Amino acid sequence: MGLVLLLTAGAFGAWTIFGGDEAAADVVLEPIGESGDDAFTEPVAEEPAGSLLDYASGSSVHDDEATTQLAGYTAADGSVPGVYGGSLDEASCDPELLVEFLGAEAERADAWAAALEIAPDDIPAYVDGLTPVNLSSDTRVVSHGFDDGEAVPRESVLQRGSAVMVDERGVPRVNCYSGSPLREAQPTEDESVGGSEWDGFDRDQVVVIGEAPEPVAEFQLEDIETGELFNRPAGSLGDLDRSAGTTDLVDGEEIELNTEYEDVLADERPEARYLVDVPDGAIVTLRVENDRESDSNVTAELVSEGDRIMRMNRINPGGSEEETYILGHDGGREFELMFSGGPAAYDFEVEVEVQQDAGQEGSAGDDASTAFGIEAGQRVEGLVGDEDEGDVFLLDIEPGSVLQFDAEVAGDADGSISFEVVYENDRIFRDLRLSDGDTTAYSHLFSGEDDGELRVEVTGGTGDYAFLVDFEEQSDAGEAGDAGDERADAREVATGEELTGDVGDHDEEDWYQFEAPSEDVEIAVTSEDGSDGSVSFEVYDSSGERAGRLLRLSSGVTDSFSFEAEEGDEMHLAVSGGRATYTFEIREATDDD
Repeated sequence: MGLVLLLTAGAFGAWTIFGGDEAAADVVLEPIGESGDDAFTEPVAEEPAGSLLDYASGSSVHDDEATTQLAGYTAADGSVPGVYGGSLDEASCDPELLVEFLGAEAERADAWAAALEIAPDDIPAYVDGLTPVNLSSDTRVVSHGFDDGEAVPRESVLQRGSAVMVDERGVPRVNCYSGSPLREAQPTEDESVGGSEWDGFDRDQVVVIGEAPEPVAEFQLEDIETGELFNRPAGSLGDLDRSAGTTDLVDGEEIELNTEYEDVLADERPEARYLVDVPDGAIVTLRVENDRESDSNVTAELVSEGDRIMRMNRINPGGSEEETYILGHDGGREFELMFSGGPAAYDFEVEVEVQQDAGQEGSAGDDASTAFGIEAGQRVEGLVGDEDEGDVFLLDIEPGSVLQFDAEVAGDADGSISFEVVYENDRIFRDLRLSDGDTTAYSHLFSGEDDGELRVEVTGGTGDYAFLVDFEEQSDAGEAGDAGDERADAREVATGEELTGDVGDHDEEDWYQFEAPSEDVEIAVTSEDGSDGSVSFEVYDSSGERAGRLLRLSSGVTDSFSFEAEEGDEMHLAVSGGRATYTFEIREATDDD
């Protein structure tokens, strides 16, 4: 069946011309499958044969009233139904192979990228966004050969059926037989054509394809065997193809969430398509049941922006399946739910539940700007997985406190879930990876000078998690709060009493002030069992000179040190190191000491 191009002059108004010399130039005919001596890469398309060669020798039919003329050529934009062809469920080119070839030769990659005005490092992402198709008409382009390290432009006509890749506006960008970059032609009147003409070539039927007015979500391709149209989502490789003209349920309106529907696939309707609008932070569960009286199986697919989110392949009569997918805090959008197969009758439901991270509506954001605020002492419950790759929570710290962090992961989690606690870009707890059913507990000291926000980041696998952040006020030397972290802020303490304190983490030092009880002073010290790291003790007199010192007291060890002083003199004790709980007693030294 011949191709009919449907195009209005208004739609073509957004077409843009790139490249080419404005002066008239000979145009080279490039037959299907030809690579040439100046090819950029090995072919990334199969050698044309069979029905594709038959298609290539055919001719296109244009509706003269619906097309625009440009310098003697028929002009169309890349979104026009049937301006490209293809084979249902098959890609005409291998984009990954093209990236592999270019990645192996930096000089060719640089020239290739320059021809398309992109950076060489952007080649993988750029190619990933292209769509493999076949030309449905002999097509005027600017091709490029590789010569002496450069991309050399060449005014060309590619034969109908040629395998190319097109960009999001439907413009041919790659010749898949040579890997050559393509640009839109800038044709001039009365161009001369060189090269051997193929069967069916007609100068008047050559097409110039320009940019679509807006990015193309789906290309409607002409099947090279049947001539019927089918849809191919932009950027896909044939795996998401579907026949054009399938009907939406409920007279084309969106289906309701959390509502059970019934529908039928038949010989005259082998596909059905429904639209589903899903909110941000949703937990989407698709349930499908194929009636036991159905004649054949049913395949269900949930697709978003060309990407398949779920696929339930060939549900047999009497069978049912259920799958769940998690969206991030800003991941809400319209989905397409597509069924194929049959003849079959089936029931389905799209169940949506919005996440309730930390008891709030939706999913916590994945950075500080979209994080959820929480309170100390609050048990926070949440969910991560699929598109919801991370949750972030913020709370105010309490100065001079002991932070207690407890976390757990549900028993049915898939993969490990990680927790990190951050204060002023310092990762207090990191790489806390919990698998299904695991729990953990950590603590951390803050000095009396610490202030600001604490950030809790949760990332990793798929599953439910919970954590609690709480603060307990320190009690250094029996007084509420953290002892001062420098001499000027020292905490006054009595002598002759056993006193207790905590040091370490962000509480790097505790200072105490006391009066020397005699000329010979002893300080007995202990680092309590379970302390993490050693503790140091230093004593200074009123002039700031060090009077005594005991370094590196390990966990569970008791010791003492002595020094001379003037009775009643103002002295200072500095405790540092840890993380440790310590005890000390300042007393008069005995003769036994």
